[in-house]
Amino acid sequence: MKFVNEVGIIILLYIILLLVSGVYFFRSIKKKKSLDMFSWYLLGQAMFFSIPYIVITILDLDFKFYQSDQIVMLGWLLIITSNLLVFLSYKVFPIYLPKIILKSNSYIYKVAVFITYGLVVFSFLFALLNIIDIGITNISANHVLRQRLSFLGPFAIILMLPLGVSTYYWIRIIDREKAPFIKYKALIFSVMALTVAFFRGQRTDLILILLFPLLYIFYKKRKLSLLVGSFVGLIVFSATYATLFKTSMQFLDLSISDVILRVITGDIDRNWTYWMALDESGVTSSSIMSTPFGGYIYTFLTFIPRSIFEFKGYSTETWFVFFMGNNFVNEWFVGSLSDVNWGITLSGITESVINGGFIGIIMFSIIMGFILKLMQHLTIKYKYLNCCFPLIALLFSGYTFFNILIIYIPIAFVLFIFNKRDCSKINSKDVCGI
Repeated sequence: MKFVNEVGIIILLYIILLLVSGVYFFRSIKKKKSLDMFSWYLLGQAMFFSIPYIVITILDLDFKFYQSDQIVMLGWLLIITSNLLVFLSYKVFPIYLPKIILKSNSYIYKVAVFITYGLVVFSFLFALLNIIDIGITNISANHVLRQRLSFLGPFAIILMLPLGVSTYYWIRIIDREKAPFIKYKALIFSVMALTVAFFRGQRTDLILILLFPLLYIFYKKRKLSLLVGSFVGLIVFSATYATLFKTSMQFLDLSISDVILRVITGDIDRNWTYWMALDESGVTSSSIMSTPFGGYIYTFLTFIPRSIFEFKGYSTETWFVFFMGNNFVNEWFVGSLSDVNWGITLSGITESVINGGFIGIIMFSIIMGFILKLMQHLTIKYKYLNCCFPLIALLFSGYTFFNILIIYIPIAFVLFIFNKRDCSKINSKDVCGI
């Protein structure tokens, strides 16, 4: 590992960041009835930055790419500055919701629920038929299944809808509702969600089937042991799944402890990509991306075919892989951007640096504060969202806007329209939160 002279100081700074995040989070959990979105955002920073840095450094492990002492210190200072801007934006921005969102008996929500059920059935059948066509015995790694997803393109997000409906029925069970056949419905939609998650070949989907109900229980009971247990279980499950299905680990004959450390250094740690972005960026741009804000433009135009908008560009993750493949990892063989059909997970602040340099961090922080405030407002009005919005707030510290859009927003949308439908049907303050 590449040690720095100020390693003790840097560890201390990351410990301070971890302690500040932890104290703010635990204080907000104990004092407030609703889950504070800014505290979950800070918890995400602890998970993706502070904890991995401390663990990797103390255990003398290797970061994938370690930059200079100055870059590491600069990165810490920019995170602190960004947090202050996010907090100010979170506290200052007013929230206004259009009447169509506030209106509970809107015909639109009833139609949306009906369409959602139809898309859930389609997603389940699409996944099941593809699994049967491939054959269970032929599924040796997760990429075997993912190749079939290209048929749906960006509209593969509909495959997340079964998970949203499954979560909805578990929420009603947790709320001790006595509706007929509700447990059978929860089981049926959970099987559908599990089938689709297996087809997508994503550990994340399999984890979320259990994690969303657990987060809702946490919202109801505020047991921190449940949160810690869920985090530890997530790490162990990720390591086990990687051993069985991840191509890069299947044949390495590693112990479970070694795989867990690889999950921390490879899957959770966001420091090295952040440092790389800082080292290659200036005040207003980055050498990683030739088109400023090109990644954000791609996210905004995600569902519009490239044949209509030729300037649509590519995602931030694609730009990063292309840059790394041409400058540091030649064996990736990425001759052009169009050759890249996979990505490296980036944090929200890293995405902002690659898109707009240091100015991008300022813009990201202000917008993030507004988004967290909006999410906070919605969780107070619609309680079903308390099982997914806290996780989304946490993941903004470790994922790009594009990843949040295609994985988590569809689930949040399902829970929102079902909550609106229940507000109209049950007309209950307990359901609507208003």
